[in-house]
Amino acid sequence: MKKCVKKLPKDYYEQTSFYENDVMLWQNGKVYVMDNHRDAAWCWLQQCKTEELYNFMHIDQHYDLLDSYYSETLAAIKNNPKMAYDEFASLMRDERGEYRLFSWDNYIRIMHELRPNWFNTNVFVTQGYGGDANSDGWGHEKMRIQETSPLYLLFAIRQNMIEKWSSELRSENENLKWIVNFDLDVFFCHEYDHVKIFSDRFIRKVARLLQEAMDNIQVITIAISPDCLEGKGMKKRWDSGFRVLRIMVEEIEALQEFPFPEDID
Repeated sequence: MKKCVKKLPKDYYEQTSFYENDVMLWQNGKVYVMDNHRDAAWCWLQQCKTEELYNFMHIDQHYDLLDSYYSETLAAIKNNPKMAYDEFASLMRDERGEYRLFSWDNYIRIMHELRPNWFNTNVFVTQGYGGDANSDGWGHEKMRIQETSPLYLLFAIRQNMIEKWSSELRSENENLKWIVNFDLDVFFCHEYDHVKIFSDRFIRKVARLLQEAMDNIQVITIAISPDCLEGKGMKKRWDSGFRVLRIMVEEIEALQEFPFPEDID
């Protein structure tokens, strides 16, 4: 089932995603593409069963583990987990209405509190930026994570989702399906103008492995995060993201009808 939950507008290149702005969200079955990573939480709510157990893999420049929410503001989701996207996107952190509940750097911690059973084995493939699971926060429960470098991303996907190598830490969870949370900025340097630091060949191999692992994946959420990509001006940064996504489209079947800018009516 393919649909544009939020259609890419003609002036997309004039917009930033930043903390809480949502420019686009597209779905084909269990594969989602968005600009703002905060929307991944809504996608998981659509694709994952409330009481089911899952493993979690986060592939990103950043940890996205900021603890910046009030537990009482999660009641709306608990009461209506399949809420419409527009309702999800407009949820506020508190009654003052100053900040959205979900931001591009706190959505994982929120979902961990709501659905701890979705986070059994937690593999984080990051460049180590942003608040991690052990940083001081707002007093919520910390996450137990296994960390590795993007240099070993191919190994991490194959080991965990394809060959399912057992270890003492995850042997009881090795047959659970995976929530795969992917940010294209993992292929770019955090500093020095966000230069692309991984080859097209490497990106293609990552996508090929994800396709190979698809039967063991419950949902894939892919964030473009144009603010964190290479280029002078937002148009160039969006172009950097779409260029990487085009490589992945050639390997991941569910992405092959993604509507790129030239497809906008």
